[in-house]
Formats: sequence, C-alpha cells, structure tokens
Amino acid sequence: MGTDQMTASNETLQRASLLLLGVGLLALSAVNVLVSDADLWLRLVESGLPIGLALFFLVFAVHLYERGESPEAMVVITAWAFAGGLVTGALAVWLLAVITLQGEVISDPSYVVASSATVGATFGGAAGYYHAQLRETASQLQRQNMRLDEFASILSHDLRNPLSVAASGMDLAKQTGREEDFERVKQAHERMDRMIAELLKLSRQGADLSDLEPVSLREVAEGASETVAADLQADIAFRFPDDTKLRADPERLAAVFENLFRNAGEHAGSEPTVTVGAFPDGAGFYVADDGPGIPPDEREDVFDQGYTTDAQGTGIGLAIVRRVADAHGWDVSVTESEAGGARFEFYT
Repeated sequence: MGTDQMTASNETLQRASLLLLGVGLLALSAVNVLVSDADLWLRLVESGLPIGLALFFLVFAVHLYERGESPEAMVVITAWAFAGGLVTGALAVWLLAVITLQGEVISDPSYVVASSATVGATFGGAAGYYHAQLRETASQLQRQNMRLDEFASILSHDLRNPLSVAASGMDLAKQTGREEDFERVKQAHERMDRMIAELLKLSRQGADLSDLEPVSLREVAEGASETVAADLQADIAFRFPDDTKLRADPERLAAVFENLFRNAGEHAGSEPTVTVGAFPDGAGFYVADDGPGIPPDEREDVFDQGYTTDAQGTGIGLAIVRRVADAHGWDVSVTESEAGGARFEFYT
C-alpha cells in the first residue's frame, strides 16, 4: 500500500472513530439487556435511557461523518466522548464498590455502569464538539489575520512600485509630452488595477469549503479558457475521459485554471500549449505548459504572494492557486512538464 493510500485510510479511520464509539455504546447497552437477571420488561425499561442515548450518539456521529467533518475534529470529539464515558463509568464502579462494602446489595450493577458510561460519553461528545468548534474558529481567525498581514504588505509595498512609476512617468510626460511617457503611466495604472482585482480574488479564496459538489473537470477548464481568451489564445489539450468529475467548488476551481492559463501566457507566449490531465488512480489532476519551466530551487517560492519574474506581473496569481488548493484540502506542487515547461500537480 502506497503512502497516499495509507494516509487516506488513516483519515477514513479517524473520521469513522466517533461512529465506532457510538456502535460500541449501543452494543454495551444491548449486552446489558441480555445478561441482566431482571425480568424482561424491567430490563427493557432500565435500558431505555442508555439505549436512547447511544442511538442519539450514533445518529450525531453519522451526521458529522456525512457532513464531512475533518478527521482532526472527529478524533477530538471521540477522545472527549471516550474520556467522559471512562470517567463516569469508573465513578459508577467506585460508588458500587462503596455501597457494596456498606452491606448493600445492588440488584443490577451492570445497568448502573452501562448507563453511567453512556451518559458520560454523550455529554463528553457534546463538550468535544464544542471544543472542536472553538479550535476551528481560532484557526479561521488566525488565517484571517495572516491574510490581513498579506494585504497590508501589498498595500504598503507592492502597490508602491507602480505608484512610483506612475508618478515619475507623469512628471516626465508633463515635461516632454511624448506619447511613450504617457504610455508608461497607463501601464502602471493597468498593473495596479490588475493587482487590486487579484487582491480581491485572493481575499475571497481563503475560506475553507464545506459544501463541495461533483463538477466536470473538462467543463470547468473549458469555461476558464473562454474567460481568459481575450488575453491569450491557448491550445488546450485534455488527457482524461470527458466524464471525469472532481468534488470541488466550481467557481474556485475555475479560478485555479484561469490563473494557471494566464501564468502560461506570461511565460510561454500568447499562444501556449497547455495540457490538463487527471491521474489514473483518481488522486488528482495537473496543468502543464510548454514554457521555459521553473528552476527546482524556486518551485516552492512561486506560490508566495508577491513572487514574480515578470516586470508587469502582480505576483498574486499563483498565491490564489495555492489558497484555493488549501481551502479544498488539496496538496499542490510544481515539477517539469514533458515539454520542459511547468507542471502544476494537485493531489485531492
């Protein structure tokens, strides 16, 4: 079994951990009904509470699993639920021991322990869910603060360069009246306009996604190529079946293709050859071009906000690509394409 398969199996097991605990609680309550010495009707009445709570716990676990709760959150909730059941179960055993030492006879001790453990696990799971939500909220706030820092960097540094070019170009144009000097001012303003537009995109791509849908990889890629058609005429080849689908947000996936197509145009010319393909095992997809490629020691840096080798570039496009991938939970990397250009690989 490969590393990716092992990782996927571990994540599936982590997400299913709460389900397994719910099944265990239900089985514990059912076993208590079977082994109890009390009359059947009394056993059914006694077990009503633990079985009801176990069913509620199991339904709650199924809901979180189908909603796509993260493996980390499911493990946290399971740990809290297990700890709650363990503590209350141990407390019940201790109380039964104390009562027994005092000469009292407990007719059905297993019922007391099972009920206590189920109640503790249910409330522990609720506390764990609250704790997981607090952690997620704190993580979202941290990511928002990081984005604010990035925006401040762009506003204070990256926009300063085209502003300086525009200001100096305007002074020179006033003195000379030459058309090329006014053209410099126009280009500087156009670059600022692109930077602001891409900055807005960047701010909208960072939020995590919860509701994904199966989308056609070919339809989204073709739509993205039509969007950027005014800027470049790319020859796009598809190397996957037409019915290939991917669970994604279609608008953000389109943003990935648009930025990668524009990146190919910036470095491979206005008519680049771009290949969009899918991995045979369904593990993801890639976008490759026939440009000059990216040196190995710069392949991690290309996703940094502000990184660009083009004097007219904004350094934001590939940062958007990384942000969309992160929001989907994908891994993205850069390698060399068959044509010697750049190949961006997405592992979903």
